[in-house]
Amino acid sequence: MALARPEVRATALIRDPDGGTGRIRLTVRWVEDCGGGRRRRTVNLPPAQIERIRIAPGVLAPVERRRSARVALPRGCRVTGEAFADATNASGLESFSDPVRFAWQAKPLSR
Repeated sequence: MALARPEVRATALIRDPDGGTGRIRLTVRWVEDCGGGRRRRTVNLPPAQIERIRIAPGVLAPVERRRSARVALPRGCRVTGEAFADATNASGLESFSDPVRFAWQAKPLSR
């Protein structure tokens, strides 16, 4: 997908009517080429955790969670990347979305 401007806007949704939801995270990762070299970048919203998401039995968890984010990309660079989501239900089971690939190319200044 070619981006119209140097930003990624994404919304992810998890639904689990059986036991409820635990967490949802958006990840945007890209490679930027700004003329002087290539650089890899990753944004996790919220940041990655080293803990298992599990809701205690009997606690009511929301059936649906949604996370939206806007990630700014470098303006004067060529950028290729992908955005995806991972979600965990109240029992700790994880799922991942298919990645959405994107590209941004700054237009050269006309003289």
